[in-house]
Amino acid sequence: PRPPMSRKLWNAQAAIFSIFFWSASFTWTKLALLELNPWSLAFWRWLCAALFFAFYLPLRGQGPQVQQALRRDGWRLALLGLLGVSLTYGLQNIGLTRTTAINSSLIMSSIGLLTALLGVAWLGERLHRRGWLGLALAFSGMVVIVGQGAALTVGASTLPGDLIMTAAALCAALYSIYGKPLVARTPPAVMTGLVAGFGALFLLPAALWQGLALPGPLQTWALLLALGIGSSALANLAWWQMLSRLDASRAGLFLFLIPVVASLIAVITLGETLTLQTIGGALLVLGGVYLAG
Repeated sequence: PRPPMSRKLWNAQAAIFSIFFWSASFTWTKLALLELNPWSLAFWRWLCAALFFAFYLPLRGQGPQVQQALRRDGWRLALLGLLGVSLTYGLQNIGLTRTTAINSSLIMSSIGLLTALLGVAWLGERLHRRGWLGLALAFSGMVVIVGQGAALTVGASTLPGDLIMTAAALCAALYSIYGKPLVARTPPAVMTGLVAGFGALFLLPAALWQGLALPGPLQTWALLLALGIGSSALANLAWWQMLSRLDASRAGLFLFLIPVVASLIAVITLGETLTLQTIGGALLVLGGVYLAG
């Protein structure tokens, strides 16, 4: 077994890897949407991830483990793909058209909080006093970063969209919670590959309905590869590897780093302004994650 310090370092590295690619996906998605509609982008992204594992798993000699996982947990893995890929993206796309940008950003950024709370309530995990305080600090920092002085709108006009976005965030949190027991008996690479395959399959009907568009420019293909292999395949692989060693309630705290890293990437690549509010929120998030860790 790994020494405790080595295990903590490995978990931190896996979290940083996943958070970077998930944070970068916001910028990459924004650029890819200039050429593709949302459902086509989601389908091609996860198809790239599934094809990556179609080559990767046989090279690793894990073909028999894929068959074993399908026989033992096939419907559970399909449900995981439906929750974490198809429903999360589908509900998010629908919700975005029915509520404000600030509402949707705040709700989707609460996935870390929902994951931590569900880990305690569903899986029976424990957070000590430092953990709860860290969770509160990190959540406050996330609200500061995402808010940026904008007002949260609550009313009948945004309620349907807010509820749909909440359902999307809940599906994303359940993805980790429901998958936690599965990754204990399924190799993370096998699990990630099968979830990607099921997710792409479930996204196909919606993509065809909206009008499945084939990427044209090389830049769009490059973005799809970055999203499919980096933000979908490798980031999820690192996430499941971490969850196989760490409580979901503690792993969920790392998700609060996504607005921090995403803001920095947007500043560097898109020329957006780094505000004092972003810096203050980032310090709260980092303090919360450190305190809970």
